[in-house]
Amino acid sequence: MTFDSDTENELLKSTEKYRIILESIEEGYYEVDLRGNLTFFNDAMARMNGYPPDEMMGMHSREYAASPKDVEHLNNEFIKVFNTGQSAKGIQYEIITKDGERKYLQTSSSLLKDSKGKPIGFKGIARDISELKKAQLALQESEERHRSIIKTSPDTIAFFDMNYKVEMMNPKGCKLFGYKDEKEIIGQYILKFIPKEDQDRVIHEFQNFLATNIPFNDELFLLKNDGKKFPAEIRTAITKDQEGRPTGFIILARDITKRRQDETFLKNSHERITLLINSISSILIAVSANNTIEFWNTEAERQFGFTEKEVLGRVIFEIAIPWDWRELAKEIEKCRKGKKSVRVDDLKFTQTSGKEGLLGIRLDNIFSREGSRRSILIQGANITNRKILESQLGQAQKLEAIGSLAAGIAHEINTPSQYVGDNTRFLKDAFGDLKAVMNQYERLLTTAKEGGDLSGLVSDVERIKKEKDLDYLMEDIPNAINQSLEGIERVTSIVQSVKEFSHPEQKEKTYIDINKSLESTITVARNEWKYVAELETIFDKDLPLLFCYPGELNQVLLNMIVNAAHAIEQAQRMDGERKGKIVLCTENQESHIVIKIKDNGSGIPPEIKEKIFDPFFTTKEVGKGTGQGLAISHSVIVEKHGGSIRVISEPGKGSEFIIELPKDVKTDTDDQTGGE
Repeated sequence: MTFDSDTENELLKSTEKYRIILESIEEGYYEVDLRGNLTFFNDAMARMNGYPPDEMMGMHSREYAASPKDVEHLNNEFIKVFNTGQSAKGIQYEIITKDGERKYLQTSSSLLKDSKGKPIGFKGIARDISELKKAQLALQESEERHRSIIKTSPDTIAFFDMNYKVEMMNPKGCKLFGYKDEKEIIGQYILKFIPKEDQDRVIHEFQNFLATNIPFNDELFLLKNDGKKFPAEIRTAITKDQEGRPTGFIILARDITKRRQDETFLKNSHERITLLINSISSILIAVSANNTIEFWNTEAERQFGFTEKEVLGRVIFEIAIPWDWRELAKEIEKCRKGKKSVRVDDLKFTQTSGKEGLLGIRLDNIFSREGSRRSILIQGANITNRKILESQLGQAQKLEAIGSLAAGIAHEINTPSQYVGDNTRFLKDAFGDLKAVMNQYERLLTTAKEGGDLSGLVSDVERIKKEKDLDYLMEDIPNAINQSLEGIERVTSIVQSVKEFSHPEQKEKTYIDINKSLESTITVARNEWKYVAELETIFDKDLPLLFCYPGELNQVLLNMIVNAAHAIEQAQRMDGERKGKIVLCTENQESHIVIKIKDNGSGIPPEIKEKIFDPFFTTKEVGKGTGQGLAISHSVIVEKHGGSIRVISEPGKGSEFIIELPKDVKTDTDDQTGGE
């Protein structure tokens, strides 16, 4: 099949359009043969699996699936698709990436057929749902695909005399036609290279060329030395002598087998990419430079209730899409002016059910191959359910933290409370003994006043004084009272620290003494560190008040101290002789307040140092941590306070976290209600 130039250009433009869109999406696309071996995938799929593309090609699921159960599950789904011919969606399985990270993927699967409709494998779209599986979060920003479709073919240059015999052919031509060298082809008649059915037409075209000087340029089949035919594009020219008389012909031939295959592939790809994009569960809307809608996929139809036919070619701002237009229009303009992606989180919209919902939107500039800006791609998803789950998870985490903290505080309060109770019981008993002694003294006093015989009473007084050990009581009762007062002061101090740490209902920025906050946090966290380490403080006494969100900053400091204690505990399990130490330091610098938390724990390996602030990344044992602590700390310090957090660590020797907080700097977050 041969495409004219207009058709080919249209196909190229259309494919270019879908290629650019596909490059902007975040989902992975794959194709496997009937045995389950990967035969094609996009870059997003390779990144998702954590393998270089060349290493991943040909892999079977058993090489990256987390367990035989996952492999069996995938195989069963593929068998079902093959037997029924119906696509499967929502297939979930766990994988292990090349660097050992575990991920959960969700994929679809449908039959992949050749041009005759014969099944040759399976294809589908995969997305990373690790967050959804671990904490019921959804939506991970989609991924990009890029591939080259059309490649150039080698050219043949041949010289023929006026009798249509070969005078010369270049090495590429000899190889193309299947000859070892030029000697074998010299003197061959032109018709040797042309199938019988085309020979008369070709000779006629050459004769017409000589008569009219109109070049013979065409596509036709040529013959190799072994008789096999291949399609070629030929261009012709006449060679002339000095007087201008024709002396022969030059024929340039190009093998277009690959091009024709590419044309067929291009057409199939166009249909396949259209189907692929419309099956993606993300909203995809392409908006031209003049704000008209160029593309509108089925997910956009499902979320907003408008069909592709209703919106294509219309100005997007004239369509009653039920979302926050003011916010989106502002972000679209920002995207057009810049070159980076723009995110719009928690965009309010009305769902087709009539209920209020939230969208997560990403805006990208779409550029042509020449680099000129063409359109804006609006990519997004309905994140309403995810936000509900996030809220529920957040509440659960808070309750868990409160429970753990309460247990530690209860333990801290229990010790002083216990000896206050013991001393109180001692004073109760001592009071009974003192009362008995005082009663005997009262009898002695009464008898003395009446002038009676005192000898027996004096003996009784001496006896009961000795019996009740009055000297001991007079010495120990003041000690018991002092210890009880110290215990009450200790409980009061702990309660005051908890009160200062929690900052109830304080959701706006305010000025705090960071040294005092650290002291309160140390007290609250005492039960975590006192059994494994000594804690030293080096506080700058000239530290100014810090403008911050107290509750969230205290949570960061608590997390850092607890992490330091856990790191020391881990190191002590390996080295029982190690004496743990945590040092907290504050410094007043020119434009920042610096907080340093240093420990001599197990340290952080270099290969994971860059990942410690990533959500859900943790080096703790299963059940010991969610992997959210440092990610939340990074968000609080960097995003909410405009500061920075970094770590210096040496495996086996310990870590030092350095927090820098600006003095009186107002961030974008200050304009929002609350500090959440």
